[in-house]
Amino acid sequence: QKLADALKSRDAVIANLEGVDEFLTRRIIDFLNGVTYVLGGETQKIGHAVMIFAPPNFDISKDLGYTMPQTYSRKRNLELFEE
Repeated sequence: QKLADALKSRDAVIANLEGVDEFLTRRIIDFLNGVTYVLGGETQKIGHAVMIFAPPNFDISKDLGYTMPQTYSRKRNLELFEE
């Protein structure tokens, strides 16, 4: 839910899923793809087991990774799993 809230707040989510169980990885990707789709955003694989889920205010370039708009100023590191 934290990741969906970040997307709803117009923050991009970069998910490094390296080392995560294949079943859980699929569930996370499916969930974030759904949220991103509903918001009108975009999803792109940017590395081995690394994906970016971006709201519509982000411009993702396939050649350059992603570009943040100048109005973006917040940075947050959201933990996927709480201990």
